[in-house]
Amino acid sequence: LLPGYRWNRAFMEEMMGVSEAGGDRGEDDTPGLLDRLGDLGQLLGLVLRMALRTVRLDKDVVRFTDTFEAAVAPYRGDRIEGMDPHALLDAYGDLERRLLWAWHTPIVNDFFVMIFFGLLKKLSAGWVDETSALHNSLLAGEGGMESTAPTVAALRLAAAIRDEHEVNGRFTSGLSDEDVEREARRFGWLAEALDDWIERYGDRCTDELKLEMPTFRQEPVRLVTILRGYVSGRPMDPSNFGTEERKVRAAAEAEVDAALSGWRARVFGWVLRMARTRVRDRENLRFLRTRIFGLVRRIFTTLGAQMHTAGVLDDPRDIFHLTVDEAFGWVRGTTVTTNLRGLAALRMEEYAGSAQAAAPADRFRTWGPVWDKNAFLPTVAPKPPGEGLSGLPACPGVVEATVRRIEDPRGEPPLQGEVLVAYRTDPGWVPLFPNAVAILVERGSLLSHSAVVAREMGIPTVVGIAGLMDALRSGDRVRVDAGAGTVEILARVGT
Repeated sequence: LLPGYRWNRAFMEEMMGVSEAGGDRGEDDTPGLLDRLGDLGQLLGLVLRMALRTVRLDKDVVRFTDTFEAAVAPYRGDRIEGMDPHALLDAYGDLERRLLWAWHTPIVNDFFVMIFFGLLKKLSAGWVDETSALHNSLLAGEGGMESTAPTVAALRLAAAIRDEHEVNGRFTSGLSDEDVEREARRFGWLAEALDDWIERYGDRCTDELKLEMPTFRQEPVRLVTILRGYVSGRPMDPSNFGTEERKVRAAAEAEVDAALSGWRARVFGWVLRMARTRVRDRENLRFLRTRIFGLVRRIFTTLGAQMHTAGVLDDPRDIFHLTVDEAFGWVRGTTVTTNLRGLAALRMEEYAGSAQAAAPADRFRTWGPVWDKNAFLPTVAPKPPGEGLSGLPACPGVVEATVRRIEDPRGEPPLQGEVLVAYRTDPGWVPLFPNAVAILVERGSLLSHSAVVAREMGIPTVVGIAGLMDALRSGDRVRVDAGAGTVEILARVGT
């Protein structure tokens, strides 16, 4: 679907973290000259249109952010929870009209992230040093990203709690998280700080683009869980985040200055500036997406509670097993069936069954209805996990430590100077990052959320490590060379 795909597919697949090349048209993936010329024409047309957008993209980002804030302003506080069913539908329609169909700027910015990151990597290897991950170092320590803001704010709040002897005693006691939250709210300043954090960042959660997942706003006690981990752990000053990364960035800039001059230096500098700006804006625009998903999540949660009260659903959260048209059809009187309870039960059973099935291959082909007679087998035989693991170096550093293998960060005790090992991460994992000495991720690209945030925090990180979760267990001791993207297993747990 992407114009000129055969010419820029490498950039696209690199941004998306694709682990193996796939065919476009079956087994024969070699495009002919006419195909490539046709794609080139499409690509040139796209380049001309995008060139015009480049000139005004910075202003477009500001304008889009202002439009977003104006659209969500009427729904701040607990206004959603006070709406009747018809008002909830009106709110959804209003947000859809004002934001969903005006989401051009984030899409255009994502396209430029793909292009300029790919160009930066290509020029770094071709013009400066083909043996190093120079492009990563040049993007480190950018600052101004919303991705790290929730964690920085939580660390500062933990420092304030640690300094207040009476409050600190509650957070380090044997009380449950629920009891600690009740006790914390007896202190006016702390209750205000907790509410402020929830208002600003409460729409964050693990798998935050899945509406059925509860957020910090819906389960505020989870913030207390995180704060207790920070308070009991080693003190951290978030103002130091990125200090080492800024040094790495400066050294990389000096290497570029020494290697390039004249027109090459000017071209490289422009590509670098564009890559930095677009990556930063991508993270900040993604946070707007988080907020709108949080608002829509509240719309459906409120409607689900009303459907439960009316006896239509067994539980308010069963609404997440209905389609949008089915849920709204209940309000409008347009559903094809009145047995919404039965529909939700059927889908919950299917969902539970799929959760027990084997995970699909990284890349597979399907025939006909995707859910029928498809085994989701790999198109390329997977490599067995070995002792030598390697991936994409996202943030440099050398570390030797034990492994903490985590599948679900919810309720996970804070790390204590361990290497965080995960299949994938998203913004809901970031509160675990500060206590990790290194981060290893099986899936993901150099532009994935974990890679971007790790570069800001200065945590050695390797992503895209094939077979990682099969190869490591909690307690294994490893040596991570994040600059080279390698992981050496030093000792197995129990040996």
